[in-house]
Amino acid sequence: MISKEKGFAIIAGIKSGLISSSCCIIPIILVAFGFVSVSTAIAISQYKIYFLGAGIAALVVSLFFFYGKIKKQCGACSLNKKSFIGTAVALHVIAYIMLLYILSPFVAPAVYARSDVSKTGINPSETLFVKIKGMSCPGCAEGIKYQLEDTYGVFNAEIDYMEGRGVIRYDPSKITPEEILKSKAFETYPADIIERED
Repeated sequence: MISKEKGFAIIAGIKSGLISSSCCIIPIILVAFGFVSVSTAIAISQYKIYFLGAGIAALVVSLFFFYGKIKKQCGACSLNKKSFIGTAVALHVIAYIMLLYILSPFVAPAVYARSDVSKTGINPSETLFVKIKGMSCPGCAEGIKYQLEDTYGVFNAEIDYMEGRGVIRYDPSKITPEEILKSKAFETYPADIIERED
């Protein structure tokens, strides 16, 4: 059975992990329910550092509050402070990683998938290689991919958030590389051409 001390630490860790990963989870939920566009979702995700800070602040406040509450209830009993804090911090990190880097890459493509956009008739005869600035998670990459593939003349896009690079296949008779770089896809996370294949 989980002690009251461990229970509070678990709650604090999971709640703060949820807050920290909200930069990518909330936009996916908002797009899934049709409350915002993918552009807005991508714009929200650029504030990752603030969400992370809020999650850490929530963890610290929760630990302070719960620790004080337990000490008051417990009176003279011994409370293992290191175990209490360690459990909460470990669960914060686990929840953050699970939501942002494991769940998000699987959920974002399904949410951003378009069944209403047909790409028939596009002949991708050129490939554009770009360096993308500011991406920090798979959700950002999926949002950019969605917007690129929704752009007239773009056939396919592969975005790698770890490398900060993208490979875009497009029809040069319908769109230019400069127009691709000025599209909605790169409003939040700007890109530069690094190589072009004809």
